[in-house]
Amino acid sequence: MVKQHRLDIDGLRAFAVFAVIINHADAGALQSGFLGVDIFFVISGYVITRSLLGQPDNSLRRFLTGFYSRRFKRLMPALLLCVTVTVAVLFLVDPDPAISFRTGLLALLGLGNVFLYIQSLDYFSADIAFNAFTHTWSLGVEEQFYLVAPALIWSGLRLSGPGSRHVLFTVMATLSALSLLLFLTYWNRQPLASFYLLHTRLWELGVGVLLALTLPSDRADKTKPLRWFGWQTGILVLLVGSLTLSDMDGRWLILLAVSGTAGIIAAPDRSRFLHNRPAVYLGAISYSLYLWHWPLLVFRNLSPDHVLTSPEFLIGLLFLAATLSYHLVEHPLRHRPWWPNRRSAAGTICLGLCIALGALSLWQIPVGQQRNLSTLERPTLMLPTGLPHDPTCVVDDGRRPLRPGTFTDCTFPPLDGSETRTIWAMGDSHIGHFQALLVALHEDTGVGFHLVETPGQLFPPPTHMTTSSRDILLDQMKRHLQPGDIIFISRIYLTRTVAPALRDDIIPEWLPVLSQFAEDMKNRSVEVIVAGPPPMYNFADIRICQSTAFKSCAVPRRHLEPVITQTEALLAQLAEQHDNLKILRVFDQLCPPDKPVCLPLRNGFLTMRDRDHLNALGALLLKKDFMKIAGLTTRPSH
Repeated sequence: MVKQHRLDIDGLRAFAVFAVIINHADAGALQSGFLGVDIFFVISGYVITRSLLGQPDNSLRRFLTGFYSRRFKRLMPALLLCVTVTVAVLFLVDPDPAISFRTGLLALLGLGNVFLYIQSLDYFSADIAFNAFTHTWSLGVEEQFYLVAPALIWSGLRLSGPGSRHVLFTVMATLSALSLLLFLTYWNRQPLASFYLLHTRLWELGVGVLLALTLPSDRADKTKPLRWFGWQTGILVLLVGSLTLSDMDGRWLILLAVSGTAGIIAAPDRSRFLHNRPAVYLGAISYSLYLWHWPLLVFRNLSPDHVLTSPEFLIGLLFLAATLSYHLVEHPLRHRPWWPNRRSAAGTICLGLCIALGALSLWQIPVGQQRNLSTLERPTLMLPTGLPHDPTCVVDDGRRPLRPGTFTDCTFPPLDGSETRTIWAMGDSHIGHFQALLVALHEDTGVGFHLVETPGQLFPPPTHMTTSSRDILLDQMKRHLQPGDIIFISRIYLTRTVAPALRDDIIPEWLPVLSQFAEDMKNRSVEVIVAGPPPMYNFADIRICQSTAFKSCAVPRRHLEPVITQTEALLAQLAEQHDNLKILRVFDQLCPPDKPVCLPLRNGFLTMRDRDHLNALGALLLKKDFMKIAGLTTRPSH
């Protein structure tokens, strides 16, 4: 077996990892530096295929066992160390660590990318800046590729006869072409699938596989000259240029990065810019650099004013963590036998089981768990069935579908000995942020309530909207309505822009439908309460306010007041036309008129879940006003 390590590819790894790190640390410094991940995909496909092509002619079982053993020893120790240390730090600095914990746990199983896709966490959104393991999505893609490629390569080479490599090339080229087509097609239609999933990223790894199948053997690489300026350097310069672009469609940027990487690997010479000691060493530790850079940046976002998260300290800490990880964990464990005897094998298995059990316990930490009163606080309403509010009572006609028992599971009947009225809470995600208010009203007055939030689906639905789960829930509600019941409506009113404006659908589409709905409910002797708009803040994530001075998240009241006043005036005009329609004014409670700025806190405690959704404290501030509008009174026992 001839096996030679290509040092220029280590240099290319160093280039790729620094492009990613620079982009993540400051996107303005290298606007398309995230393409370094695409460079890694091509390199991985090439190196893995070269490794497999050089293996002895073993049975499939021995072929796969050897491959997976090498990959596990190569990737898992450093990843496990990074996840363990990061989780320990998150316990101390992150008030809402559950999504990070779950992403890290699934990253250990090679499913980080699938979890991020299911959670609809856009890689380019502000949300991911606080998920310490977002970057493991690329590891998930590679590890899922490893489930397919080895068996495919073994079958192609062993079962196809003398022309086996040509058959394997044809199969891989076909799969890559299909994957590329899906990638280009999904980019606008299903962008998260296009970004995160294997079937839309396979073509990038496939390019590396095709290079390995067509380029000369490693032995021939020894004769390639080392030059400061040549083909490889020229392509590298073009690749650097592509990383500075920002206005081009992302699909074509990725195509440029993949093409440039393929050109560098196939170039007839070797560039001294890639083939030198510093570049080769940085390439050798590139995996550890990649693992550690993102958690450190998340720690900076969580504690931006701490001396330990200053840029100088973080740079030093990154290189220290990566160097120690490589020399003490990654490199030695990769090149030594793990199980010299049965006892050590049993010990390793027991340790792995303990780690797995400990990791599974992290899954039970609810999203938004209140660790102390000043932290994020997003309550999870426990239903009578013992199920959580989300996803049981959150319906989006996607990964959270309407189920036969949804309506019943999400309805709390009035308490015994109290008035028999029921509050029917309807709307998009902005009705869901009133969970704590509804629970408090239920406990204090005995009133029943029903709450199913339908993100992205307005209530009452405009006539042009296609039939959805919202319509089915509405029909079920109408069958249970009683005279005296209350329908509580909330929705998004403002655009999520730097200068919020009234959404375009309010006046021409939604208000007429709301007017007709109020009239229909009047005929049933049912009251309608509509929540007005809350403040709209500009912060990307509420944890920014948690970790810095609260005033950094303030919005001058004069910037919001005009559009809020306009919205409330439109609702008030409608209320004048319908005796059973009343308005719950949210803005003044969350942003008092006597204050010059709106702040997402009250008495030092946060009142918002994100930039325009209330948390439990914010919702409870509205309890007194709601009871007055609805005519509810506290039960004698309270």
